[in-house]
Amino acid sequence: MLKNLFRRKPSVDDPNPAVRKEVVERSKDLSRDKFAEIARTDTDVETRKSALARVNSVDLYAEFLDHDQLGNFCRTKIAEKVDEQHHLASDLRILPLRLSKRADPQQVLVDLNKIESSADQARVLVGLPLRALRLDVTNLIHSERTLVEIEKSSRAKDKNLNRLVRDKLQDLKTLEGSRDELLERAERAINAAQNINATDAHYEAQRTAIEQEWESCLQDVRSLNQQLTTYQRELIALEPLEQRFPARLSTEQADSAQRPQFDAILKRLKESTLSESTIEECEKSWLNALKIEPAPKAIADQFYQLANAKRRELKKIKDQDSERAEIAKLVSPMKFQEPDARTRSWHYVWRLQSDAKTRLREVQQCQRKLQARSTNDETVEFLKKLEEAENHLTNNILDRISQLRQDIVVQIESNFVSLHKFLEGGELQRAQSAERNIAAMIQRLPRPAQGKYKAQLAPISAEIKQLFGWQQFAESPKRQVLCEEVEELVENPLAPQEQFNRIRDLRESWNQLGPPRSRADRDFQTRYEEAAAAAFKVCEAWFQKLAEVRAKNLEERTSICESLESFLDEYDWDHADWKAVNKTLRTAQSEWRKLIPIDKRYAKKINTRFRQVTGELESRLEANWTERAAEKQALIDEVKAALADENSSVGDLIDSVKAAQERWRNIGSAGNQREQPLWEEFRNCCNEAFDLRTTQREQRRSEINENIEQGEKIVADLESKVFTEDATLTELDMSLVNQIRNQLTQLDLPQRVQGRLNEKLKDVAGELKRRVALLETQQTTTTLRDLLELDAQIARLEQKGEQVSDDVTSSIPGATNLFRIRSSDAANKSAITIHELVLRAEVLADVPSPAEDSGKRMQVQVARLQHGLTRGGESDEQRVEHLIQEWCKLAFGEQPLRERFQTAIRKHLDSLIA
Repeated sequence: MLKNLFRRKPSVDDPNPAVRKEVVERSKDLSRDKFAEIARTDTDVETRKSALARVNSVDLYAEFLDHDQLGNFCRTKIAEKVDEQHHLASDLRILPLRLSKRADPQQVLVDLNKIESSADQARVLVGLPLRALRLDVTNLIHSERTLVEIEKSSRAKDKNLNRLVRDKLQDLKTLEGSRDELLERAERAINAAQNINATDAHYEAQRTAIEQEWESCLQDVRSLNQQLTTYQRELIALEPLEQRFPARLSTEQADSAQRPQFDAILKRLKESTLSESTIEECEKSWLNALKIEPAPKAIADQFYQLANAKRRELKKIKDQDSERAEIAKLVSPMKFQEPDARTRSWHYVWRLQSDAKTRLREVQQCQRKLQARSTNDETVEFLKKLEEAENHLTNNILDRISQLRQDIVVQIESNFVSLHKFLEGGELQRAQSAERNIAAMIQRLPRPAQGKYKAQLAPISAEIKQLFGWQQFAESPKRQVLCEEVEELVENPLAPQEQFNRIRDLRESWNQLGPPRSRADRDFQTRYEEAAAAAFKVCEAWFQKLAEVRAKNLEERTSICESLESFLDEYDWDHADWKAVNKTLRTAQSEWRKLIPIDKRYAKKINTRFRQVTGELESRLEANWTERAAEKQALIDEVKAALADENSSVGDLIDSVKAAQERWRNIGSAGNQREQPLWEEFRNCCNEAFDLRTTQREQRRSEINENIEQGEKIVADLESKVFTEDATLTELDMSLVNQIRNQLTQLDLPQRVQGRLNEKLKDVAGELKRRVALLETQQTTTTLRDLLELDAQIARLEQKGEQVSDDVTSSIPGATNLFRIRSSDAANKSAITIHELVLRAEVLADVPSPAEDSGKRMQVQVARLQHGLTRGGESDEQRVEHLIQEWCKLAFGEQPLRERFQTAIRKHLDSLIA
């Protein structure tokens, strides 16, 4: 029978939750996103747990922290995975599980004390899973506030812990009572020692008895202080008590002590603390002294004035304390929890509204009282708190309640509109539902506001009641029709399944008519029931066949149990194929679930038998999985040790990891629950090793890419500077190319990139050289043009006979020396030279000369050619600059050849720029 159990491939969409769970636990094809989707949407809790375990993500676990069925599972998993630095480590839902792993209660207490709120401390402590740890930690806690919170939290959860806390609180209360009692004893002893008369014949005996009582009281105080220290409570100050106890008086001191010490009483009143008891004590001593003799008037006046002043100051302090307490009460927040659909009574809302209005009036009255005073820091702080309380009452309480009331009124009005619509459409059921909704909404309003809507609803309710009476009259034909239809099934029966479904549908229609309301309805009820019973007889044979199916399924289940028992007894467990064993077990379980229904009388027995045999198989599988898990864990530890070995190279690490992977494949499965976490851990270790290798490669690649980017950037920066149209000659320096070339050489670049950048740099260098030459030419031609203009200006001055100042010639560097040496005599003597300069300029600029100068021009051209052949060529800039300088030295005053010279020179300068 088990040979046919493997035909259907299980799927995550299978209707059987056990199949879905098995697919989730065993599948290797599903993605993490699919597992997360199953964890969020599947209807079976166990399947969702398996999906969560497969994802094994803290973020996914955190989504279900408060889930009713998955919360405990997810909180346990998070507690296992997070460390101290994780933000969920201090979450109150996770902290108890983490603290339960601590063996030392003192360390648990230290962690608890890091939580600020006593209520949160108590919640975490009560949530600790181990009872013994809870009790041990509680024994170390002595804070009354924390103990009170633990007592509240443990009432319905841990009776032993609650009893222990109540005992500790009782002990603490007893200590407080003992403290007050001892203080009263000490005061009585001090008063007794102060009140006895030293001249009394029994003074010594009385004094001895008082001292014995005093010593006993001090001993009890010391013992109590030790216990109060344990509970971190305020100790009884022994030294002030001992200082207040009067010393024993001698006979001489007794005589002097008999006289009233008014000065001492006044001094004691001055030096005493401001309290009602000390004032009354001093006044009592004063009255006792007055019984002996009158007090001096000056001392008496001081005493009464001081006592009255202290009482006024004390009253002022009490009034301030009372006012602070009143303000503290007024600014304490009022909590308001909005009612929901499940809230039946809304009376507390309107009571809270009334209380909030009263509180608001009191707050505003207190504000006016404080504003009428002179302001100080405390008053400003009180006004600020009262303003916050006023805003809280207005915005968070009164406005919200007013909005709730408005919403209720809107819903009532809307339901009234719907009610009229239903009545007009004849939808009585929906009209009745709307009527009930309106009645429920009216009950939510305050009582004074209910009357209006109740009066509006009353006639409509009467109309609905009347219409239901008419509806009852109209239902009789429907009951008649249903009786006839069920009788038709008796006369002309359908197939068993269809017959059963039809009877069920007719029953639903019958029930929708409601209970019978008259004798005729009850007759129809009887008629219908008899016909339905007769029609159901057709289905009895079908149910008989269903019983046969149950018997067959029981037989098949018995066969599965027998097969598994034989398998368990006869299998060679010393050489077991555990994968096949697991497959046989899971397949048998899957087939078992398909064999339904079975007879309930035998279900418990056969299910118990099946659980016993499968339990034995699962225990053997579990033992094997435990061994395999231990082997895989050892392999994981081995890989981790290799990762931690700093002396091994990355290559050796990769070889050891690959060997570990091969061994992992040969170990076998460790079971679905263990396998995935182990595999995740092992895979992470392997990935870490491979990531080291990848990181080395990527780091090298990243360095090269950074160098390439840097090289391209510095070349691009130079290129941008060179190709900028407004670049000046000082900004364009050929040394920039050498600097960039040196920087590229220092960078670690691929040879291909180095060559490409050098070629690009070569092009930039050529352009730089061209731009520098162009700028130098432009600069030179500009200077030469300025020199020509200066020559013309100076010639006009010379012609007029005016003196040429250095200020005129200093505008051009070197011009002063050129014009300083020329004179009229030199010009007359150099007429031929000047003429030759003009011809040389025309030859240089390729400008035609007059016909009469053609011979002379030819001589100049021949001389120029000979000069170029013998001495090497000069640049056009150098030649024209030399001609202009010679002209400026010789051409004094108005020269008839100046226009020809300047025309030729300017044309040549224009050609240089072009």
